[in-house]
Amino acid sequence: QTPRPRRPPPPPRPPTHPPPRPPRRLPPPSRPYLVNAEVGEVFVIRGEAVNNYRKPRASIQVKGALVGPGGQTVMQKVAYCGNSLSDEQIASLPMAKIEAAMNNQFGDSLSNLGVQPGNRIPFVIVLARIPGEATDFTVEVTGSTVATQ
Repeated sequence: QTPRPRRPPPPPRPPTHPPPRPPRRLPPPSRPYLVNAEVGEVFVIRGEAVNNYRKPRASIQVKGALVGPGGQTVMQKVAYCGNSLSDEQIASLPMAKIEAAMNNQFGDSLSNLGVQPGNRIPFVIVLARIPGEATDFTVEVTGSTVATQ
């Protein structure tokens, strides 16, 4: 009995959604290190996220990561956009209050509920107990929802 010839595998299917983008490197923050009264030195990442969708977005979330010499993540923190923390607040507030502010999905004055297409929304990420092997950082938008407004 002769073996049947094998059919070639089907061509790969095109992806149904765009591949994830690599984390965006940002210039170093102007004052990245502050001293918090409770935990000591903290690393602060400030920036703005842009709504590049065609519809308003809500609950926009970003992730800041500290990376080591080989590019591996040594620490990360997720925060919602639209919550401002001044240098004075970061220096004086307990970390639990800072965490609560970063976890407010609606943002200050509900600013993270209806970010219009093309508009920007600020964010702040505060990382405490920084590992000594951290050499750089990355920031990326990790999520959002369609605004219901």
